[in-house]
Amino acid sequence: QVSTQSTGTNKNHLNFGIMVKIQAKTLRTKKSVDLRKELHDAKTTLQELRVAKVAGGSASKLSELKPARRNVARILTVLNQRRKATLRNVHKNSKFKPLDLRPKLTRRLRRAARQSSLKKETKRAGLKRKQFSLRLYAVKA
Repeated sequence: QVSTQSTGTNKNHLNFGIMVKIQAKTLRTKKSVDLRKELHDAKTTLQELRVAKVAGGSASKLSELKPARRNVARILTVLNQRRKATLRNVHKNSKFKPLDLRPKLTRRLRRAARQSSLKKETKRAGLKRKQFSLRLYAVKA
């Protein structure tokens, strides 16, 4: 258990990092070109932090690694969401869609035959059903 001091602050929950968290809602307002530029900047800062880690950087530098990784992930997420949204609009009425736009489901459900194809009957089966239909008999009680 972690004991709390009289001030009520817990040393484990303090963030000493200077790295600012980029908010996704601000990223969504920017253009794709700006986002790519920001992604490049975020990746370079992340690379610098990794070099500082290997070189034995200070604790404040090391604490900036996690927010830097998260910032890169946020930017990539917004870019991928935009790409997927445009693909959805392009393939809205098309018969075939790219794999990443199809419903995920499970492997078994994706490979299962559709109900419409299961209900279809071949010519031969139809003829057999008509010629040898189930006979109904009335039984006296």
